[in-house]
Amino acid sequence: MKLKLSICVTVVAVVALIGRNIYADPPFFGTIFIDPDIIVASDPTTFQGVTYAGQGLRLMFDRRVNDWTTVNAYLFDASFDDGLSIEIQVNPEFGSSDDALIEAETYGAVIGQLPTALRADVETVWIHQGTELFGGGNNNLLIHTGQADLYAADGILEETFVHEASHTSLDATHAAAPGWLAAQEADGEFISVYARDYPDREDIAESFLPYLAVRYRSDRISQSLLDTIVQTIPNRIDYFDAQSFDMYPLVTVVPGDYNDDGVVDAADYVVWRKHNNTMTTLPNDSTPGEVNDADYNQWRAHFGQTAGAGATGSASANPAVPEPTSILLLLIGVMLFPRLPRYEFF
Repeated sequence: MKLKLSICVTVVAVVALIGRNIYADPPFFGTIFIDPDIIVASDPTTFQGVTYAGQGLRLMFDRRVNDWTTVNAYLFDASFDDGLSIEIQVNPEFGSSDDALIEAETYGAVIGQLPTALRADVETVWIHQGTELFGGGNNNLLIHTGQADLYAADGILEETFVHEASHTSLDATHAAAPGWLAAQEADGEFISVYARDYPDREDIAESFLPYLAVRYRSDRISQSLLDTIVQTIPNRIDYFDAQSFDMYPLVTVVPGDYNDDGVVDAADYVVWRKHNNTMTTLPNDSTPGEVNDADYNQWRAHFGQTAGAGATGSASANPAVPEPTSILLLLIGVMLFPRLPRYEFF
């Protein structure tokens, strides 16, 4: 009887050991370290500024005590040019509202470099002193400024924010989604040791930065790094692709740019007219579904805008929209002189 029990225990132990090694060894320990130039300080930010809102009692998590604490925080309302806003709460330990303002503006600018999809669920930011790790979740980003300095020295401050904001804005919707779990299963391995050891909690955040690097910053990473990411998590990449995340300001979308060439002009009117009254989703269409007058009005409102130059500006700053007769002449010009540079039409 004891022999049978011993054999049973041994079998269970072996099965457990095998279960831990089903997946291949991940290529990275943690993905915030894979490349310091995926997002850099000189990249564009959506951050517009902060407005001081005085002091108020706020419940904030502080890793130095590993607990929740209520403080009379300095409060700042941060605005971003994609319409999102965040309340930045700064620990009063910084000494004055002027010193707190420096912290709010510093990290507001970096947070503004994150794509809209990663800031969508961020409602508050907590800023403390100390060298404790950052955090994400709870509709929040947690910052300890001493640790931020260490991240910045290594060139990975922005990459760390991508990881934490993925927790905040993506985990709730995607971490347990059937499509994501199927992608995990299909890939058969993890991008990092951290993701493998905590698959339910860390796989989304660990995978999104490599995805961002491959899809939107491939010119900044080595071919070997790109190949490693693509070979390790191809199905996760496909899953992220299928979500159509709003990646502004990494990618500037110009509404009405229906041929996706970076400028809203007469050529986009041609595309609209060709597909009018059909169930077609045009590129850069904020009203997907049937192509109709709403899409024409979108083209008209953004006529003359270019990617990265006024894509979110007011229509009053745009060139005059051609009237129907002018459009007809432009189309004739396009047909007769298709190789002329675009500016030759105007």
